[in-house]
Amino acid sequence: MDSGVSALVFDFGSRYVKAGWAGESAPSVFMPSAVGYRKSLATQSDPTSGDVDMHAAEDIAIDGTTDVKPEASTGLVQRPGPLSQQPLTLYEEDMVDREWKKKSSPWYMGAEKLYRPVPDGDIRHPIQGGVVHDWEALEALWRHVYDRELQVDPSSHPVLVAQSLHAPVQDTRRMARFLFETLNVPAVYFAPSPVLSAFASATHTALVLDVGAGHSSATPVVDGVALRRRSIHSTTMCGGLLEDALAVQLRRRVLQAHGNLPVPADPSHIILPRFAVRHQRVSYTGVAGTADATVPVTDTDVLSGISPSVLRLCEQYTVSDVMACCLEVSETALNLPPVPDDRGVAVGVGPSEYQLPDCTTIHMGVERLAVPEVLFHPATIHPLSDAPGLGVTDLMMRAVARVAQPTPTPAALTHGGETHTSIHGMAHAALTMCNDQTQRDLLGCVVPVGGVTNITGFNTRLKAELEGSEALTYRIKVHTSPMSGIRAHRGNAPMIGGGIVSSLSAFGNMWVTKAQYQEKGDSIDWTQPL
Repeated sequence: MDSGVSALVFDFGSRYVKAGWAGESAPSVFMPSAVGYRKSLATQSDPTSGDVDMHAAEDIAIDGTTDVKPEASTGLVQRPGPLSQQPLTLYEEDMVDREWKKKSSPWYMGAEKLYRPVPDGDIRHPIQGGVVHDWEALEALWRHVYDRELQVDPSSHPVLVAQSLHAPVQDTRRMARFLFETLNVPAVYFAPSPVLSAFASATHTALVLDVGAGHSSATPVVDGVALRRRSIHSTTMCGGLLEDALAVQLRRRVLQAHGNLPVPADPSHIILPRFAVRHQRVSYTGVAGTADATVPVTDTDVLSGISPSVLRLCEQYTVSDVMACCLEVSETALNLPPVPDDRGVAVGVGPSEYQLPDCTTIHMGVERLAVPEVLFHPATIHPLSDAPGLGVTDLMMRAVARVAQPTPTPAALTHGGETHTSIHGMAHAALTMCNDQTQRDLLGCVVPVGGVTNITGFNTRLKAELEGSEALTYRIKVHTSPMSGIRAHRGNAPMIGGGIVSSLSAFGNMWVTKAQYQEKGDSIDWTQPL
């Protein structure tokens, strides 16, 4: 590998994609990992085949713009205007063809397009719980990040990919095949996310507690090596559970704000997206005379042709923002039942106002503390999920079922972390599977990462819960972000750690080059430590 070529670092998560250059302190690309798919364009053929639907082609750009299109009747690409009867040169034909294909692609990505009304659009989530569920959508996302976001040639830069420790080896092999054979990258390295998170925190030995949107894990990292067999993994107690529980409470608050309206048939129509609101100018008469004002008016008719997956994504965006603005983790176990008073503000809990995209103002009460309490005291999921008709999800029901199970033993956790029911319980189980000296070292540096750990008070509560365990007698230190004032660093930790590692001169021998891949193929061991 040429030491003068900068490497690219990618971290594809359940909610967001982070990408950037080696050595950067923040990602250059931060965008949703969801992918939009326009069904009307999925059946369109190649533009030179002669059977292109021109009406559909004119509507392919979401922003309404159109470009030169191929002539469907002849199958030849033509110039616009007076010279339209003359064929294009090979160069012009190639440029028009590439632009047409780019515009006519059924895939669309990025926040500016995903959160807009697309009548025939459908939302796909290629990665869920650290595992790839939709390879077609993921490959389209890779191309978008390279072509539109980074705007670089994939064959010019080596790639470091942050990967979940529990990702199947088949996913790693297929990802390598796509990067080498399709994108033609010169070199690849797959690094475990917990190890990169530890390096981002300036340490090589730590207990990395990753609480993301799709999964959570507690992984001991010793001297830069992740102890796979001692790592506890869960797809139940994660940020997605908090989003679902908070969405139920927000729907209830919206109905209260509008005078306890009846629950609609589709719960996704309660928290409306911004595009369902239009501003109307009205005149009113007051003491000072007649004046004009602009008031928001809800237009629910626009939702009739929108896919439920688009509405869920827009609602998810709102819920995530409420989580960041309003939620707070209690310093001690929350004893108050999550039942608000008539005004929606519980006694003893400071209120918080939030204006939804449809301009409805809601008052957040005890659910500010009750929702994140689920991570530490899972029994509180019962009253939060007791909301018939408000869209209680299967994930919440799974959490309720797991709370009812007896507390598992650490031995059971080595075979199935799914049975555990709390975040600090996962950390405790991972620690008890290590010897005393390793426990001492790990407790001296507990590193919380993932977007959920940005909730105010998370670190304080985590330390209190770990110190309350009789089995853990060593001094506990919960690591905070070295970049003061940048709370988002915890969610970007794997990407930043990858940038640190790949910029080191000693890392040059760790790359798996394309020549090595062509020689060994799938027999390459992708689990070699850093």
